[in-house]
Amino acid sequence: MNIIKGGLNDERIETVTSLIGDGKAKRRGELKDRLVPEDMAAFPSDDAFYSLLVQTGYLTYDRTDEQNEYDIYLPNTELKYVWQNFILTSLLNLTSVRIEDALALLAPDTLERFNAVFGEIIDSRLSYLDLPHEKIEDLHHIFVAGILAAIGTRFSSNREAGLGRYDICAFLPDKTVIFEFKEADGDAKTPAEKRPALLAAAATEDLKQIHDRNYTAEAPAGVPLYAVGIGFLGKTAAVRAEAL
Repeated sequence: MNIIKGGLNDERIETVTSLIGDGKAKRRGELKDRLVPEDMAAFPSDDAFYSLLVQTGYLTYDRTDEQNEYDIYLPNTELKYVWQNFILTSLLNLTSVRIEDALALLAPDTLERFNAVFGEIIDSRLSYLDLPHEKIEDLHHIFVAGILAAIGTRFSSNREAGLGRYDICAFLPDKTVIFEFKEADGDAKTPAEKRPALLAAAATEDLKQIHDRNYTAEAPAGVPLYAVGIGFLGKTAAVRAEAL
């Protein structure tokens, strides 16, 4: 798995987490029947990376009707557990118990505790995703999607609902949670003493966006519903949650 870890970037992690959550992902390119050392000597191309996963049995694929397009997916449930464990231990250095305990705090009487615990998980573990990315928001999105996928939680991302698209909607056994991410005002030079207020303001704006754009429109009925706003500057975050 070290070779696979070395070939990951933010797009590939997002693809793998989507396979755990949604089942299939479409790719364009050409899967190679045979890889040579030169294919993996440097940072591998998408074709080489996914060819490696198929040849080693971590993924399988079906050709589509479109030229040079294929669907990749996990071959079986056992491989799903392998990927879940890989994401948690190799990429995030977390345990499923810690994530599940944090999500259990999403209850009317423990929201403040959830804010603190989930925020600490982000602050202490996001650095494990030291990957190239164009927008820091993508990294936070991938992190949350990754931990949800790794504990076997069904979720969807960037789906239309109400008057826009939410970032992530997680369907836990006892609740539904909508996550929204927003970069706070400021930059790397922002004084440390000003950061908490800016982060909190961004997280609060996330909650307002969930309300104003009616992202809850497609949420399943009959289960508790929560909104979670994550405001961030770089890899530091503030979390705000509320019951809807």
